[in-house]
Amino acid sequence: MSSTATLAYEITAAPTVPVANLAAAVAAVALSFTAIETVTGCTLASDTTTTLGQVVTRTIVFDINTAQFIAQFPAGTDQACPFRDLYTHELAHFLNTKVAPQPVVIA
Repeated sequence: MSSTATLAYEITAAPTVPVANLAAAVAAVALSFTAIETVTGCTLASDTTTTLGQVVTRTIVFDINTAQFIAQFPAGTDQACPFRDLYTHELAHFLNTKVAPQPVVIA
């Protein structure tokens, strides 16, 4: 049985932008988790921002081991579907740059 959904968004710093500044900006974007939690029954487990070279990654993990989520998205169904591209446009809008969403990992 799956217990988490991991969403990761990568943003590459432009050569003129210090990666530390981009990381701070990415971490500062206030995302709302209320709607997805209400609709699916998942709960936020963690929200972290990391850097590797010029790439900043914001990783959001939801606990999907709840009765509501399991009833709506039982094992064998596409449990990643409610999370795909969930925050891509919001991050891109606030950061005014391209955001590369990574595949949702259900584990």
